[in-house]
Amino acid sequence: MADVVGPSAEMRLPSSLGATRRWGWGWLSQGFRGVCLLLMLAVAATLPIVQWGALGYLLEVSRRRAVGGRWQDTLPGLEVAGRLGVVALGLFLTWLPVGFSMYFAYQAELIDPHSPTADRWRAAAGVSGIAWLIHAVWAWMRGGRFKDFLWPAPLRFFKEFFRPASWLAAEDRLWETAVQLHLPRLIWLGLRASVGAWLWLAVPATLMVIGMQANDSPWRAVVGAAGFLAMGWVLLYLPFLQTQLAVEGRMGAMFDRGGIRQAFQRAPWAFFLGLSATLLLAIPLYLLRIETLPPELLWLPCLVFVLFSLPARIVSGWALHRGRRFPQPRAWWSRYAAWLLQLAILPGYLFFLYLGPLATWDGFLILYWQHAFLPPVPFFR
Repeated sequence: MADVVGPSAEMRLPSSLGATRRWGWGWLSQGFRGVCLLLMLAVAATLPIVQWGALGYLLEVSRRRAVGGRWQDTLPGLEVAGRLGVVALGLFLTWLPVGFSMYFAYQAELIDPHSPTADRWRAAAGVSGIAWLIHAVWAWMRGGRFKDFLWPAPLRFFKEFFRPASWLAAEDRLWETAVQLHLPRLIWLGLRASVGAWLWLAVPATLMVIGMQANDSPWRAVVGAAGFLAMGWVLLYLPFLQTQLAVEGRMGAMFDRGGIRQAFQRAPWAFFLGLSATLLLAIPLYLLRIETLPPELLWLPCLVFVLFSLPARIVSGWALHRGRRFPQPRAWWSRYAAWLLQLAILPGYLFFLYLGPLATWDGFLILYWQHAFLPPVPFFR
């Protein structure tokens, strides 16, 4: 019996170790792709037009949850983000010698711009920069893998770099990667969702602005109070209307409150969680809008905005999915309890919205540019 059990156990041990390594490497790869995706969205949010694509991506994530897709497919583009992350990491590491050459050339020029040392460092910086550019293009032509950046494959370089077929293949690979980003579709979706959000927010925000400038005018105070009530009413629908727009693809879905009401009646507590996630995760982000940052550092707060916005969009899509999946409304007491709790969380968000014009960089513009429903960027540019 011992002879039978022993060898089988020895055979299972390497197999289990291999499975553990594959499992760990899989999670590590997914984590790296996720970080690259978040960084891509943060950088995209800083670009004037592409920032609508960042919002479009968040809505695409919400759409996938709303249609009941698999959880592992909730975040599209992970593979492309990981591939571009590898390329960015390879470019950065191979750029370091060029950066050091430029740094020493700059220091030598400060000391004595006409010295032979300064001339040599300038020449070294120029030559290394050209060599880095050729090396980066050659690495991409071979597939853009990390090992392609570490080893230039010199023999293969002289055989293939100057062939037209190699350049056509690299061009096809670049075009395929650009197509996989789906930027035009995401920008169009984010732009329509933003326009719809502005149309919903414009009237309540304007009434709130009038009320905030009331001073001793009673009628302005009444107008402002009406604006607060109208803003709260809009907030009950807006997160789910944007997801509904992403699901149906038509602009009219942005104003179909009836569909949202019916879905709420079938899954009131899911809608309560969706609204809570949207508003509560948006509140801390107002602290990042107090003082503006230089353009080159804007991606840092945008990264935080993406991190806080992504879970809210997922929960909102999940709530709409549950509301459309169940055939019958929930019990009346369940619906009213969830509705009352929704009303209970609105004053906290409205309070921060009221303080926004007094403490943030954008002033009254913050009432119209609410990051919970617009691109994940702290400052309007």
